[in-house]
Amino acid sequence: MVGDVYGKLTIVSELPEIIDDSKRKKLKCLCSCGRTHYASFSHLKTGDVSTCGNCNSHKDIKIGDIFGKLEVVGGAKMIDGKTHYLTKCHCGNPELKYVKPYYLVSTSIKNKGCGDCSVYDLVGKTFEDLTVIKFIERRGKKNIAFYLCLCSCGKECERRRDTLLNGVSKNCGCGRSKATSKARSNDLTGKMFGHLEVLERDGSDKHGNAIFKCLCTKCQKKISIRGSDLKKGQKSCGCVNGVYSEEAAKTRRANTDKEQIGVKRGRLTPIRRALTEKGQQGYLCKCDCGEEKVFTMSSVTGSSNKGKALSCGCLVREKYLESLKSNLIGKEYNRLKVTDIFMKIKKNGGTVAYATADCSCGGENSKGKEYSLYSIQSSHIRSCGCLFDELVGENHWHWNPEMTDEQRKENATRTSDPEYRKWRRAVLKRDKKCQRCGDSSTSLHAHHKVPWCVSNELRFDVSNGIVLCEQCHELFHSVYGQTINAPADLQEFIEVM
Repeated sequence: MVGDVYGKLTIVSELPEIIDDSKRKKLKCLCSCGRTHYASFSHLKTGDVSTCGNCNSHKDIKIGDIFGKLEVVGGAKMIDGKTHYLTKCHCGNPELKYVKPYYLVSTSIKNKGCGDCSVYDLVGKTFEDLTVIKFIERRGKKNIAFYLCLCSCGKECERRRDTLLNGVSKNCGCGRSKATSKARSNDLTGKMFGHLEVLERDGSDKHGNAIFKCLCTKCQKKISIRGSDLKKGQKSCGCVNGVYSEEAAKTRRANTDKEQIGVKRGRLTPIRRALTEKGQQGYLCKCDCGEEKVFTMSSVTGSSNKGKALSCGCLVREKYLESLKSNLIGKEYNRLKVTDIFMKIKKNGGTVAYATADCSCGGENSKGKEYSLYSIQSSHIRSCGCLFDELVGENHWHWNPEMTDEQRKENATRTSDPEYRKWRRAVLKRDKKCQRCGDSSTSLHAHHKVPWCVSNELRFDVSNGIVLCEQCHELFHSVYGQTINAPADLQEFIEVM
């Protein structure tokens, strides 16, 4: 060990020493610059430590020196005022790079290389029929490495790094063509399979499986059979050993009908065979409620995952109605108290839950009225109608305390006035969109610049109107009031706010 040279370091001690707080044993070495340096034997052997790190060793770097995977192949060159050496990496990367001498001689940098060593590690390796020739480039957002590969058939192809490593890419595609050629060449013409003699190829099915025309020597019947079925052991057209035949199928269907038709299950009684809407074999069944419906064979016999069908659906509706009655009868929603729940049949054949309820107002028509259960629960209907009768005058949400009775009387007849409607249509046709925000998709209002109650002469003057959307119209009146506003306020609202 003493006298062994690693880079610019020569071992001068036989036994390692502990020389720092790390308590790691290190060998005493002598650098070519004359300084003493301590290093572990593993670092010397792997090449991670080759100098003392304190000498101007870059002045002694020569062509042919090796630092990690980098070999110096060119002399020093000044780049941006600093010295660089031309190097070649042993990983297989053909690109030559200029690196700083510090990178070469530094003892703190491990695994010195070109930076792309992990990409070139597959060059020369073989994956099934593919041999990696060279690295091409990185592609895509994920920078996936692509390689040029040579297949055993002699064809070159490009493959991704991940598909090579996980075994997805095994050849250039010749493997599939070989398998296809083998399948196509597997001709069964002239061969015998039990009583079946293969006469000729009869095309392929929709999945690409070979179909052969065969002659049954037992009954002299010609049929077309898949080649895979012949290989699996089919030996006749169905006339031997109880294999499928039309007569046997009819017998089995007749036996099944005897077992099912007329036998009551739950509320259903099968009447006859029928096809479902999807074309499946089933039974037409009559329910105790009088309705007739077609069910599949598995639903009638109970072989489906959902089990046997016990009714046309009325049993489920009755259970649902019972649960509604037990939970909701006597419950109050706003002014309505539920007294009974029943089901109504819709035009499309479905059912919807209705309720009879009593209103707390105690009026003549307040008891026993029918409402849809959804409208009561969602508060779309909150009373028998008495609530709307009470929401008049000061109790109404549109009540404006600033208006006089005369103004309210005028407003009540304004919208029904033909002249007002004509004025409104003219203003909307002229502006077409909100003159403040430019929106035309929402509800548009025709607003009077000079308020309605201020000037009788300008009420139906088109030049006195302007279009505002519903939101801007409400915002204007909330800021400037319903009646006490002027055209200057409108101009300020449009330009400033």
